[in-house]
Amino acid sequence: MSILKNLKSEHEALKNLLANFDSVLEDYNQRRDYLKTLSRLFVAYSYAKEKNFYRPLRKKKEARLRILQSMEVHILVDQLIWQLEEEDLVEEEWYVKFKTMVMLVFNIINHDENDAFTLASQLLKTDTLNHLGYTFQEDKARLQRVEHRC
Repeated sequence: MSILKNLKSEHEALKNLLANFDSVLEDYNQRRDYLKTLSRLFVAYSYAKEKNFYRPLRKKKEARLRILQSMEVHILVDQLIWQLEEEDLVEEEWYVKFKTMVMLVFNIINHDENDAFTLASQLLKTDTLNHLGYTFQEDKARLQRVEHRC
Protein backbone atom coordinates (compact mmCIF):
# COMPACT_ATOMS: atom_id res chain seq x y z
CA MET A 1 0.00 0.00 0.00
CA SER A 2 1.25 3.48 -0.82
CA ILE A 3 2.65 5.65 1.94
CA LEU A 4 0.00 8.21 1.00
CA LYS A 5 -2.82 5.76 1.77
CA ASN A 6 -1.11 4.72 5.00
CA LEU A 7 -0.79 8.32 6.12
CA LYS A 8 -4.39 9.10 5.16
CA SER A 9 -5.48 6.19 7.35
CA GLU A 10 -3.31 7.43 10.22
CA HIS A 11 -4.78 10.90 9.82
CA GLU A 12 -8.30 9.49 10.14
CA ALA A 13 -7.32 7.63 13.32
CA LEU A 14 -5.84 10.82 14.80
CA LYS A 15 -8.90 12.87 13.86
CA ASN A 16 -11.21 10.28 15.43
CA LEU A 17 -9.18 10.23 18.63
CA LEU A 18 -9.03 14.01 18.83
CA ALA A 19 -12.77 14.30 18.19
CA ASN A 20 -13.45 12.39 21.42
CA PHE A 21 -11.43 14.52 23.79
CA ASP A 22 -14.44 16.32 25.28
CA SER A 23 -15.54 13.11 26.98
CA VAL A 24 -12.33 12.92 29.04
CA LEU A 25 -11.72 16.55 29.99
CA GLU A 26 -13.36 16.40 33.41
CA ASP A 27 -11.94 13.12 34.71
CA TYR A 28 -8.22 13.14 35.55
CA ASN A 29 -7.73 9.37 35.15
CA GLN A 30 -9.56 9.25 31.83
CA ARG A 31 -7.56 12.25 30.63
CA ARG A 32 -4.29 10.56 31.63
CA ASP A 33 -5.26 7.34 29.79
CA TYR A 34 -6.40 9.34 26.76
CA LEU A 35 -3.05 11.15 26.64
CA LYS A 36 -1.15 7.85 26.86
CA THR A 37 -3.15 6.54 23.90
CA LEU A 38 -2.63 9.77 21.96
CA SER A 39 1.08 9.80 22.78
CA ARG A 40 1.59 6.18 21.66
CA LEU A 41 -0.31 6.78 18.42
CA PHE A 42 1.33 10.10 17.59
CA VAL A 43 4.89 9.12 18.50
CA ALA A 44 4.81 5.94 16.40
CA TYR A 45 3.11 7.75 13.51
CA SER A 46 5.46 10.72 13.71
CA TYR A 47 8.65 8.65 13.83
CA ALA A 48 7.60 6.35 11.00
CA LYS A 49 6.42 9.31 8.90
CA GLU A 50 9.61 11.29 9.43
CA LYS A 51 11.74 8.31 8.39
CA ASN A 52 9.63 7.02 5.51
CA PHE A 53 7.96 10.13 4.12
CA TYR A 54 9.62 13.35 5.19
CA ARG A 55 13.21 12.10 4.90
CA PRO A 56 12.90 10.98 1.23
CA LEU A 57 11.03 14.19 0.34
CA ARG A 58 13.54 16.36 2.17
CA LYS A 59 16.20 15.14 -0.26
CA LYS A 60 14.30 16.83 -3.08
CA LYS A 61 15.20 20.49 -3.50
CA GLU A 62 11.63 21.43 -4.42
CA ALA A 63 10.27 20.06 -1.14
CA ARG A 64 13.08 20.65 1.36
CA LEU A 65 11.90 23.86 3.04
CA ARG A 66 8.26 22.78 3.35
CA ILE A 67 9.25 19.40 4.77
CA LEU A 68 11.64 20.94 7.29
CA GLN A 69 8.82 23.20 8.47
CA SER A 70 6.52 20.21 8.85
CA MET A 71 9.14 18.36 10.86
CA GLU A 72 9.36 21.32 13.24
CA VAL A 73 5.59 21.23 13.79
CA HIS A 74 5.85 17.53 14.69
CA ILE A 75 8.49 18.42 17.28
CA LEU A 76 6.17 21.06 18.76
CA VAL A 77 3.33 18.53 19.03
CA ASP A 78 5.67 16.02 20.71
CA GLN A 79 6.70 18.70 23.23
CA LEU A 80 3.10 19.68 23.94
CA ILE A 81 2.07 16.06 24.49
CA TRP A 82 4.97 15.65 26.91
CA GLN A 83 3.92 18.84 28.75
CA LEU A 84 0.31 17.68 28.88
CA GLU A 85 1.39 14.45 30.53
CA GLU A 86 3.00 16.43 33.36
CA GLU A 87 0.83 16.35 36.44
CA ASP A 88 1.44 19.87 37.75
CA LEU A 89 -0.49 21.84 35.12
CA VAL A 90 -3.51 23.78 36.31
CA GLU A 91 -6.72 23.21 34.34
CA GLU A 92 -6.51 26.39 32.27
CA GLU A 93 -2.89 25.74 31.27
CA TRP A 94 -3.69 22.14 30.39
CA TYR A 95 -6.68 23.14 28.28
CA VAL A 96 -4.75 25.85 26.38
CA LYS A 97 -1.86 23.48 25.66
CA PHE A 98 -4.27 20.76 24.61
CA LYS A 99 -6.19 23.03 22.23
CA THR A 100 -2.89 24.27 20.76
CA MET A 101 -1.72 20.68 20.25
CA VAL A 102 -5.02 19.77 18.54
CA MET A 103 -4.70 22.79 16.25
CA LEU A 104 -1.14 21.79 15.32
CA VAL A 105 -2.13 18.16 14.62
CA PHE A 106 -4.89 19.35 12.29
CA ASN A 107 -2.36 21.71 10.69
CA ILE A 108 -0.05 18.73 10.08
CA ILE A 109 -2.88 16.71 8.55
CA ASN A 110 -3.99 19.56 6.30
CA HIS A 111 -0.44 20.28 5.18
CA ASP A 112 0.24 16.63 4.42
CA GLU A 113 -2.95 16.04 2.50
CA ASN A 114 -3.01 19.38 0.64
CA ASP A 115 0.69 19.94 -0.01
CA ALA A 116 3.06 17.11 0.90
CA PHE A 117 0.98 14.39 -0.77
CA THR A 118 1.03 16.40 -4.01
CA LEU A 119 4.78 16.90 -3.73
CA ALA A 120 5.33 13.21 -3.06
CA SER A 121 3.18 12.22 -6.05
CA GLN A 122 5.17 14.56 -8.28
CA LEU A 123 8.66 13.86 -6.95
CA LEU A 124 8.64 10.17 -5.99
CA LYS A 125 7.96 7.17 -8.21
CA THR A 126 4.96 4.94 -7.59
CA ASP A 127 7.22 2.00 -6.69
CA THR A 128 9.01 4.19 -4.18
CA LEU A 129 5.72 5.36 -2.62
CA ASN A 130 4.59 1.74 -2.31
CA HIS A 131 7.89 0.63 -0.77
CA LEU A 132 7.78 3.54 1.68
CA GLY A 133 4.26 2.50 2.65
CA TYR A 134 5.52 -0.96 3.49
CA THR A 135 8.48 0.30 5.54
CA PHE A 136 6.24 2.87 7.26
CA GLN A 137 3.98 0.07 8.53
CA GLU A 138 6.97 -2.00 9.66
CA ASP A 139 8.58 0.88 11.54
CA LYS A 140 5.33 1.96 13.18
CA ALA A 141 4.52 -1.59 14.29
CA ARG A 142 8.04 -2.11 15.66
CA LEU A 143 7.87 1.11 17.67
CA GLN A 144 4.43 0.25 19.03
CA ARG A 145 5.71 -3.17 20.16
CA VAL A 146 8.64 -1.54 21.96
CA GLU A 147 6.42 1.07 23.62
CA HIS A 148 3.93 -1.61 24.66
CA ARG A 149 6.67 -3.49 26.51
CA CYS A 150 7.73 -0.37 28.46
